[in-house]
Amino acid sequence: MRGFWTGLVVRIRHPHSLVLVAGDFNAKSVLWGSRRPDVKGEDLADWAAGLGLQLINEDSDSTFVRWTRESVVDLTWASPAVARRMTEWRVLSVVETLSDHRYIYGAVSAPHCRGTGGSRPRRWAVGKLDGDRLVAALLASTWPRREMGTVEEEAGWLGDIMSEACDFAMPRARRPERRATYWWSAGLAELRRASGRAWRRFSRARHRRVEAEVDARYRELQKRRSALGAAIREAKARAWEELLRSVEGDPWGRPYQLVMGKLRPWAPPVTEEMDPLGLRGTLDTLFPGREGYPEPLEWMNSERLQEIPEIGPEE
Repeated sequence: MRGFWTGLVVRIRHPHSLVLVAGDFNAKSVLWGSRRPDVKGEDLADWAAGLGLQLINEDSDSTFVRWTRESVVDLTWASPAVARRMTEWRVLSVVETLSDHRYIYGAVSAPHCRGTGGSRPRRWAVGKLDGDRLVAALLASTWPRREMGTVEEEAGWLGDIMSEACDFAMPRARRPERRATYWWSAGLAELRRASGRAWRRFSRARHRRVEAEVDARYRELQKRRSALGAAIREAKARAWEELLRSVEGDPWGRPYQLVMGKLRPWAPPVTEEMDPLGLRGTLDTLFPGREGYPEPLEWMNSERLQEIPEIGPEE
């Protein structure tokens, strides 16, 4: 832990560092709306000031709520470079979290954004590409001879004709719907809805300030949360056992797909940004070669294909 804090301090003190420190600090200070400050809160404020960190908490909404008390213990600190880019920060007080802590939402603008207006990059469904239409569109766009412009003008022209040709040759790619976690089930969804209803009833009771009702609603909430938590742990345990069994039966199945990100197609897998040699080493470590199981075809490179002998006249 000491090493972590030392590294954090070094990182924060680095010029132009982009650091966001957030968590349950369990400290109280008037700086973040606590009515009864304590020594830990004073020490935390001095520590942050010494490192130049800025407090992002914008209001005094409680981040920790129990039926008997509530407080602000979940704090967000940022280096000046990040604080300037914070566009939003708020406590989500109406969302069920299965915990006494509330969710905190924050938004940070990117330092360098491509494009304008925050538009998403255009993508096309390459699997539905019509090659003839693509060639025809490119020929039509480049047929008339034109005067050469500046580098910027030529780059813009090239991007425009490529985009138009792609639109002519294939449909735009739609963002796939986010899939549920593979261990999620309809039963868990119903338990979560029940927990959410219990949370809303508890929140309304707290506003009415009837102690007996608040106590009853809080007990109901705790019961619903416990049931959901137990069901989630059981579902995860079953899924983990299934995963371990599938490693022996099919090494290129779900475990391999998890590493390659194929069970989460709505987001680019981390492996896409890894160096090929580093990725190969990671896969070899996690899934060592086993006799009797051929590698997936996607890993066959040109060197391996060249080893296949050509077909002779006698064949």
